Amino acid sequence: MRNISRSPILLGLAFACVLTLAATCSAQGPESGSIAGKVLLDGKPAPGVIVVATPDSSNPARMVERMLKPSSAPKATTDSEGRYRIEGLRAGKYDVAVSSRVLVSAGGSGHENEVTVSDGAVEGIDFSLLRGGVITGKITDSEGRPVINERVSVKNGVVTEGNPAFYTSMGNRMYYTDDRGVYRVFGLQPGKYVVSAGGSPDPFSDMLLKRRVNARTYYPGVPDEARARAVELAEGAEVTGIDIKLGLIGKGVVISGRIIDADTRTPVADAMIAYARVTPPASAKDDNDDEKDDERDEEVGQGLAGGYTTSNARGEFRFESVAPGKYKLEANAIAAFADAGGFYADPLDFDVQYANIDKLELKIHRGASISGVVAVENADRPDVASGLAGFMLMASAPGTQSRPFSQTVTKVSPDLSFRIGGLRAGKVKLGGMPYAQQRFSVLRIERNGLPVTDGFDIQGNEQIAGVRIILVEANCVIRGRVSVQSGSIPRDGFIVVNVRLVNEGGDSNQGSQVNSKGEFSFENLAPGNYEVTASLTGTSQKRRVATTQTVSVMSGIPAEVALTLDLKAKDEDK
Repeated sequence: MRNISRSPILLGLAFACVLTLAATCSAQGPESGSIAGKVLLDGKPAPGVIVVATPDSSNPARMVERMLKPSSAPKATTDSEGRYRIEGLRAGKYDVAVSSRVLVSAGGSGHENEVTVSDGAVEGIDFSLLRGGVITGKITDSEGRPVINERVSVKNGVVTEGNPAFYTSMGNRMYYTDDRGVYRVFGLQPGKYVVSAGGSPDPFSDMLLKRRVNARTYYPGVPDEARARAVELAEGAEVTGIDIKLGLIGKGVVISGRIIDADTRTPVADAMIAYARVTPPASAKDDNDDEKDDERDEEVGQGLAGGYTTSNARGEFRFESVAPGKYKLEANAIAAFADAGGFYADPLDFDVQYANIDKLELKIHRGASISGVVAVENADRPDVASGLAGFMLMASAPGTQSRPFSQTVTKVSPDLSFRIGGLRAGKVKLGGMPYAQQRFSVLRIERNGLPVTDGFDIQGNEQIAGVRIILVEANCVIRGRVSVQSGSIPRDGFIVVNVRLVNEGGDSNQGSQVNSKGEFSFENLAPGNYEVTASLTGTSQKRRVATTQTVSVMSGIPAEVALTLDLKAKDEDK
C-alpha cells in the first residue's frame, strides 16, 4: 500500500516537470520563422508532396513537445508548382525532409537537410527526387513451399575493394515475405543490388530457442555473395521474378561429431560449440598487398559464428544445412559465463562440399588456472567490502596465428576468493570485466607480495596461486565535448570516443558515441591517467581521422575534456 499511495505524488512531480519543460518550450520565442523551397520530380514540379520539419530532439523542451504531441511536427504540402512553405516555426534547428516511401533523392545523396531558423524566412531548401524502383520475388523452401515471414536482405552495390556496401533498413514490413512467400521491396535508388534470404542475424538466440534456420542463399541460388548475380534496377523500374529457393544448398549436408576430454577421452556434456566460415589462404600474394591480406584475415578471425549448438550427455553435437565452404569449429564451457569455466578446446578445421561430415572430434584440455583473493585499497568504510562479492574478473590471452584470442570470466566468491580455470599456456592478463558498470576497478595485481605488471606467463597445466588483486572504488567521471573543424561530418558518419586507463594493470577501456551536440560522458572509472580518443567512423570513411588527449582523474572531481577533430589533417599530424 505504501508504494501505491506514493504513486500520485510521483506522477504529480513528473507532470510538474513536463509542464515546466513545456513552459520553457513555449517561452523560447515567437513562432515567426518559416522554411520554404521547391520539390522537383524527374526535373518537373512535384505537387502534393509532404515536407516535414522535425525539431532538433537534443533540446529537452523539444523532446517533451514531441512526446505530448507525437504528430505535431510542422509540415506543408507542395502546390501545383511544387512549392512549399512551413510557417509558424520557433527559432532553432530542424531536420527538413520529404515524407515519401516511394520517392528517392536524385543522385542518391539523401533527402534531408538540417536547417537553422532564427527570425524570418529560410528560403531555397529544395529537393530533387526520382521515382524509386521495386524488386520483388518469392522465397520458397527446398520442396517449393512458400516461406512465410522470411527476412530478405537487399544490399546496394556490388562489394569490391574500396567500395563498401550500404545495407538498407531491415525494419520495414516490405523486407519480409507474406503468406505466399512473396516480398516486394520498393523505394529503391537506381543501381545494382544483391538479394539474399535465409541465415540468421542472431544464431546464439536460435540455439537457445531451438529455432531451425535456413542456410543463407543469394540470388539466383548460390551459397556465397561472390557468386551472386546482381539485380540491375533503373529509375522507377520494377524487377520481378527475383526468386530464391532455400535449403537446396544445405540439403543433406549435416555436420556432426562429439567433444571429448583429450586426456581421459570421456565425453563432455553441455559445451557450447560454434562453427565459423574462414577464408582459404591465397595461392599467391602480391608483395604490396601483405597489409591488406593481414587486415582481411583479421576480419575473418573476428567474424560472427555461422551457428551455435550444445553437446548432449554423450558429448554429441550436430549442425544441419551447412553451405559448402571452409570452416573452423571451436568450443567453450558454458560455465565460463558464470563461474570458473573449466577447459579450452583445440580448434578444428573442416571443409564442406556436398556430402555429410560425421565423426568430427573436438578435444578439450582442462588447462591452467589462476587463483587468489581480492581486496580494496584503503577500505576504511565498512560498506566497501560488502560490494566485492560478485565482482567480475576476466582473464584474456592475445591471439596468434596458431591459436585464437581467448577470454575467460569468473565472479569473486563471497569469501573474496577467485579462481579462473581452463587457461591455455602463454601470456594471460587479468582485469575487471569491461562495460559491466562495476563499483570497483583493478588498481594493481600482486603475486606472493610482488607486483605483476605484464600479466602471467603460464606453462602447460600450471596452477598459479597466491595472487592478490587490489581494487579501487570506480567513482570517477570524464566528460567533455568534441568539436569538428575543416569540414562537416558525412551523412553516414558519427563520432566515437574511447577512454583507456594508461597505467599498467588497468582494465578501463570503454567507448561511446557522442550525442547530437558532440558531448560525451564516462562514469564508474578508477582514479588515474586516461587517454581520451575521439575518432570519426562510417561506411564512407576512407582514412583514419582521430585525436587523443591525456587527462588525469580523481575521486569526486569530474575531469573535463575538449577535443577537436580536424577532418583535413594528415594522420601523422594528429
